[in-house]
Amino acid sequence: MSQSERDYRRFLWFEDDKFEKVVEYRMTVHLFGATSSPGCATYGLRHLARKHHDVNDPLSIIAKDFIEKDFYVDDGLISLDSTEDAVSIIENAIDLCKSGNVRLHKFMSNNKDVLAAIPNSEKAETIKDLDLQSCDSILPAERALGVKWCADSDTFQFSVKPKQKNPPSKRSVLSTVASVFDPLGFLSPYILCGKQILQEICKDGNDWDDPLDPVTEEKWLAWEAELGSLDKVVIPRCLYPADFGTVVRTELHHFSDASKLAYGQCSYLRTINSDGKVHVCFLASKSRVLPLNKSVTTPRAELQAAVLSCKLAENLKADLRLEKLDQEVFWCDSTVVLGYIKNRQKRFHTYVSNRLQQIHDLSIDKQWIYVTSETNPADIASRGTSIGGLTSSMWFDGPKFLWNADISDMLKPTHCELPADDPEVITTSHAIQTEEKFSINHRLERFSTLKSAIQGVCFIQDNILTKKNLT
Repeated sequence: MSQSERDYRRFLWFEDDKFEKVVEYRMTVHLFGATSSPGCATYGLRHLARKHHDVNDPLSIIAKDFIEKDFYVDDGLISLDSTEDAVSIIENAIDLCKSGNVRLHKFMSNNKDVLAAIPNSEKAETIKDLDLQSCDSILPAERALGVKWCADSDTFQFSVKPKQKNPPSKRSVLSTVASVFDPLGFLSPYILCGKQILQEICKDGNDWDDPLDPVTEEKWLAWEAELGSLDKVVIPRCLYPADFGTVVRTELHHFSDASKLAYGQCSYLRTINSDGKVHVCFLASKSRVLPLNKSVTTPRAELQAAVLSCKLAENLKADLRLEKLDQEVFWCDSTVVLGYIKNRQKRFHTYVSNRLQQIHDLSIDKQWIYVTSETNPADIASRGTSIGGLTSSMWFDGPKFLWNADISDMLKPTHCELPADDPEVITTSHAIQTEEKFSINHRLERFSTLKSAIQGVCFIQDNILTKKNLT
């Protein structure tokens, strides 16, 4: 930290162990755990990569891109096609960071050949003593940006052990719901049910440590009991199988839906190989509870879900960095919302108009297609379900029609007419003014006193005489 910036890091502390005299100190380095620390660490790492990479060395440029684009704070994640590419990028990334006096270590991979090529001192602690030559050795599970990654099976898994707090209260409910870390939304319908229970508790006005009423407590204990079943949820990390072959077509499909209590969306990657085989992979999802203090109509909630779908679509395209995207489709089961999106003639109230502007900025009208509620997986995201409901539904695999080789029949545009009495449409009225016959009595009625009426008549008379004289 530069000398001029140290005054911003002042703090008070005792001068010695007697805890008598308080003196003022200043931090000379960045704090670990401060709000600004992740941003400073990310900037420093990227600055190092830009400054020390060799512009004439292709491998150094690849290592620079890895550090710049695939790091989040101090965790780097990347997938590569071959063992040779993985070993090469690790070696070049280590050398590049070493040029800036930064040690890059604690490497982990799902490939034993890659791990064998890494110096033992730079491996993750859990595999330093592992016999990589043995066929019986099992790679341990690691945390990748807070998500449990089983390297041996190359899958994402979940494991949450809630703290037993009897009786349950608003404090323990909030703590337990927040403990399920799921940034990609694999479990969003299940977590949504926990959020709805918490919302009910807040609506009842409970204090933080007040016991729950019997009905809410029963709902909560049933939800909490399923946390032990989270280990049954296993999601493959790869977007398509290793033996899938050459991908010739890539599509993104986004589904959105809303209910009376919540709204949500989910996205899938649909790939087709050179043999015409189709694979559909769950990418991400988001679910939101509707606010208690505002009455949101179902069409407005559906429209908000459509906006959420557009925003997540932009993030997915930026993060996946697909070389070619052949098609992107937004599916919605609300004909009212589709009518809003595809209607460019009518004017809408501010709430709808603002959200339509966001949708039009991030998508085009012909990308929005109607889907029935029965085949819309986002229906699960907006209503919530149990862990068993997730694993037995179309949530992770997507709707069956996406697995068909030809889905052109489903992609036919739907014409949705808005009803004339739709409350979101601004109705315009036209006023027509007609001339009326001149009446001196009608004009005189506009004066409040006799004096002002006489002055008005005199003024008109003087103007008429003046005009006659001029002519």
